[in-house]
Amino acid sequence: LRTLHQNYPFINVWDDHETANNSWSGGAGNHDPGTEGLWSDRKSAAIQAYFEWLPLRKPDDNDDERIYRNFSYGDLVDLYMLDTRIHGRDEQVGGGPVPFTDPLLDDTSRSILGAVQYNWLINKMDSSSAKWKILGQQVMMAQLKGELFGSVLIANSDQWDGYRAERTKLLNDFVNKNITNVVVLTGDIHTSWANDIAIDPATYDSITGAGSVAVEFVTTSITSPSDAINSLPIPIDKAFIKTHNAHVRDVDLEQRGYLILDLNKTRAQSDWYYVPTVTAVTADENYSESWYTDDLDGYLKYSSSPSVAVTASPPKPPATPNNPTGQIEYSREAVLFGVYPNPVTDLLLTKFYLYDNNRVNLRVIDISGKEVLTKNLGDLATGVFYADIDMSSLTPGSYVLILETKKETLKRKIVKQ
Repeated sequence: LRTLHQNYPFINVWDDHETANNSWSGGAGNHDPGTEGLWSDRKSAAIQAYFEWLPLRKPDDNDDERIYRNFSYGDLVDLYMLDTRIHGRDEQVGGGPVPFTDPLLDDTSRSILGAVQYNWLINKMDSSSAKWKILGQQVMMAQLKGELFGSVLIANSDQWDGYRAERTKLLNDFVNKNITNVVVLTGDIHTSWANDIAIDPATYDSITGAGSVAVEFVTTSITSPSDAINSLPIPIDKAFIKTHNAHVRDVDLEQRGYLILDLNKTRAQSDWYYVPTVTAVTADENYSESWYTDDLDGYLKYSSSPSVAVTASPPKPPATPNNPTGQIEYSREAVLFGVYPNPVTDLLLTKFYLYDNNRVNLRVIDISGKEVLTKNLGDLATGVFYADIDMSSLTPGSYVLILETKKETLKRKIVKQ
């Protein structure tokens, strides 16, 4: 995992186990207020820990519970990271598996996104000019019928199946009429799925893809178990799934690994890779299969080969030390602890530390790179220092403060009010 973080950037979003199993906005199936205290306290502590320990910025400093946000990659991709878990989700019907015909599943007042996030999503997608609209989210969106005791068809109310009215509203009233090239990325279920997302599976044609308005790629877990009996809340096997869910193009209920989503102007393809074991360190992995959707199609096709990288792999960082929590020695001359206030009106205060005697200069440059202020602090001894620089003469806007030593340059972005 350390090596993975060294090589690739992460875009994180929480699911339920950051708080408690089968969580929703007001509680969780695995939270007992009588013995575990207030849900609001548990949720608040979990969110605080999440933002303190993971490398992401809060989307909204005024809303600690908000993690939904979007990213754009030119005109190719708009990525919407959703929270289908705690921000606006109503409590699951029955707390888990329920009869597929339960009328509460179609209750129009129940939501998995919440009104605020739902409106944010459709407004963002409606204004998108990107080729692909990617929804990164937690629980399976495609319909899934399971079987209980060999007779009753059941639904997992923790997935989008538990919020069918909102799913129909999103797919039928919005995606089907306004949006093309929607790809849903999903986790949570510890298994791999390639799904066509149909408004009504009863009218879906698995031969032509007619009736599908989006596609879904579900990635398996990295190490967590996934056999159908122990992991899935509805006891089913692959044969049953394919018989009762024609829009599920393929599923793997056993293997561990990851998927790669490859996007270009003509198609979106998912390639699944698996490892032979999670109980021993090994570099072995095997390519399993691929499914893709072509531009404007909205349904999946099988591919017999994985995508081929068109650029070289990213440069690899130095190997992780055997003692990653120990002290690592490297040459540093200074640390810039902070600049404040920021935004600043007049006087900007800096706090920094020198490891050894050194010469220090402060400079301010504007967004064009032009130096607009400078202050020579001269030769300073080892220790902590405070220094100010007068910015009252500058016009409002964005600047960069630069602290320079003999060999090191440290920078902070400054906003002048």
